[in-house]
Amino acid sequence: MDEETGIRIIDRRRFDSQGKERGDEEQQIVNHEPEKATEKNEVNMDDADGISFSSLIMSLATQTLMQLGEMDSQSGLAVPVDLDGAKQTIEILGMLQKKTKGNLSKEEDQLLEEVLHNLKLGFVKVAQRKP
Repeated sequence: MDEETGIRIIDRRRFDSQGKERGDEEQQIVNHEPEKATEKNEVNMDDADGISFSSLIMSLATQTLMQLGEMDSQSGLAVPVDLDGAKQTIEILGMLQKKTKGNLSKEEDQLLEEVLHNLKLGFVKVAQRKP
């Protein structure tokens, strides 16, 4: 790799971007300039395939509700209560809250706060019911 040109990538995929099979001699070499760092080295993932911080939080919240037995699976099968799993997922959400403090939008911060509060209440309710 030449320091001035940046990163050297050798494309060894069997098929090209049109789906045609390549020969062994058709390896593409692509040189990329190193990316310039943004002001805060931020990567905006909100636009990538509908993935956002909020959707991550909602996914973890849904998983926790299923672990608490408060939500049925989409397949209609009964999901056994998993208090240890629910506790761990709630702790992950708490860790995310601590690690992202000051870096979230107002809406994301409120969502995370509300979700954590409701899941903790749900956890206590289910834990008290369980013998």
